Amino acid sequence: TMRASRSNGSRYYRDSSRIEHRQACDQPTLQADDIEGQVVAFLHSLSCQIPDDWSEQIEDLVIPAEQRAENRQQEMQIEARLERATRLHLEGHITYDQFIEEKHRAQIALADLRPAAINAIMTVGEVLGEFDRHWREAKTPLQKNGLLRGLVARVLVQRFAVTAVQPSLAVHPLLRFFCRSGSDGD
Repeated sequence: TMRASRSNGSRYYRDSSRIEHRQACDQPTLQADDIEGQVVAFLHSLSCQIPDDWSEQIEDLVIPAEQRAENRQQEMQIEARLERATRLHLEGHITYDQFIEEKHRAQIALADLRPAAINAIMTVGEVLGEFDRHWREAKTPLQKNGLLRGLVARVLVQRFAVTAVQPSLAVHPLLRFFCRSGSDGD
């Protein structure tokens, strides 16, 4: 286990057993920018491999076909209700507050149609799909740290190189686009 530390304005990762003087460790202290650069390069390579229809593929994987068809039917009913409320408001039959209340109920109903787990997957997929942009926009180390922690659970380092990256739980369904295992590729 390595911990971040700062010395003379530079950030480093050091083995925690060395910091706590528990045992000798042959893992050298590493420049944070070097290791993080390797992880960023890895995430960049993943972001380039996400297919354009990834969200549809994930929905197909997570939500059974019959539930998707039922959800589409319910979405159409909710959208029709919202269109009716809009028309009633524009014609003066309901107040603005009544319209906003109906709009709010419709938004909640639409959100409830999608399982909560898929929302996290979709959010992470969108972040990973535009990783380069998100990384550029993250100005502070805290913002960059948050971005990396949302995508990566753990990084294994041996000497000066990243040897493995364990993705966060929400990234796991997306791995099907990058990794194949077994003789049949599943």
